[in-house]
Amino acid sequence: MASDLSAEGVPSVAYHAGLDDARRNQVQRLWIDDKVRVVCATIAFGMGIDKPDVRFVMHHSLPKSVEGYYQESGRAGRDGRPAVCILFYNYGDMHRIRRMVEQDVSNPAARQTHLTNLWHVVNFCENRTDCRRAQVLHYFGENFDREFCRRNPHASCDNCSSRGRWVTRDVTDAARDLVRCVQGFNGTNVTLNHIVDIFRGAAIKKIIEMGHNKLPLYGKGKGYSRMDAERLARKLVLDGFLKEVSTINHLDMAISHVRVGNRAPELVQGNAKISLAVEKESKASESSVAVQELPADAEMDKLTESCHNELVEMVKSLAREKNTFYGNLIHMEALRGLAKALPMTTDAMLQVPHVTRAVVDKYGAQLLDIIERHAAEKIVLEAEREAQGSSSNSNELVQQPPSAFMERAAARGKRPAGGGAGHAAPAKRMKKFFRRKGRKNGTFCSSETYEKVFQEEGPKKRDIIQTNNKADEICDAVCNRTSRSTAHAQA
Repeated sequence: MASDLSAEGVPSVAYHAGLDDARRNQVQRLWIDDKVRVVCATIAFGMGIDKPDVRFVMHHSLPKSVEGYYQESGRAGRDGRPAVCILFYNYGDMHRIRRMVEQDVSNPAARQTHLTNLWHVVNFCENRTDCRRAQVLHYFGENFDREFCRRNPHASCDNCSSRGRWVTRDVTDAARDLVRCVQGFNGTNVTLNHIVDIFRGAAIKKIIEMGHNKLPLYGKGKGYSRMDAERLARKLVLDGFLKEVSTINHLDMAISHVRVGNRAPELVQGNAKISLAVEKESKASESSVAVQELPADAEMDKLTESCHNELVEMVKSLAREKNTFYGNLIHMEALRGLAKALPMTTDAMLQVPHVTRAVVDKYGAQLLDIIERHAAEKIVLEAEREAQGSSSNSNELVQQPPSAFMERAAARGKRPAGGGAGHAAPAKRMKKFFRRKGRKNGTFCSSETYEKVFQEEGPKKRDIIQTNNKADEICDAVCNRTSRSTAHAQA
């Protein structure tokens, strides 16, 4: 796997029990220091290592238990940021694991426990409607409100993200037909896939040669997609109405054949109901597009993320110098809290959870250097928002024309590019504003300092900041001042 990924341009290394201790330690060190971003490993990898910034955990094979999956996938996103967990699933994986479990005859009780665990995992994978988080937490006796997924589409599980694609139907009649068909074979070796082919009316050579196209079940499931028909048959196995047994063929290969399950009489006699979530038909009238809710303030979120990334990179650089993991220097939640709060003083930093006096004494100056730059940008964004809010109306339907529309125009035609007669050029206008501002408010900053601030912030934001009188606040942030004079504060 690692070599295949590397060949496709994704540098990867392998980690497994066959490596010597030195190589395993080397792989772990490379991974912790972010010198290797992808590790293809057995499930033991990462145990006892608190690496909080794991963004992806992918299972190439089916886990043997929900407990195992919970622990293994739980290594992602420990820093509180979004992470992705992907499980590659094929129903055939269940047969492989089941065969391995059944070969162990030394401990019948343990074997039964392993089979039960396997059943829970397969049931989890086959479920296409219930929230993944809710399923896992319910397994451990906890409750989870799936509305969290609806309210946070950026962190939704696959089932909650595709709720519009599925509709639950009563499939009792179809399920009963499938069970009766298996009963009719009376122990003859047929696979579950063969039953599905009969159900859907597949005109394949094997079915026709065996005369199974004349069975009552043949073609009754023509309206089912292949995927839904297979899922129905698997559900009957998981619910105990059918069962699969493994036999060894002449090639010494394990083949699973279907038999009637212990609960079959309940269904045949009409004492059980079966429902299944099936995919909606792909009609335009039934198509569903998931509404992606944008963050309340995307720009602020982007600013917070940028600050957090810079803080993390700074701490990682320090950790590399000290030959240690960066999480040992500063708690990851502390960095996240600093990026959100953007404290401008050391005392304010200490109010952020997980920020200790030792952290402030050792790294406070370096942290503040990053925080102050983003705090200045935050003030600009707030000024922008304030200006837009005061000059615009959210309603498109305006009852009265704006006053400016009713006034007589001062001049007709296009304004010259430089500002036109009676309009100072933007650069000159800003210089006048700076000088006037400095004399009026008695600030410690000269007009040259203000000009430097706005050179850093960009000319496109000057008018907005001038309108909202935010120049002093930005100057404070850039100049690393934590207090103002009385005259400055009054202004």
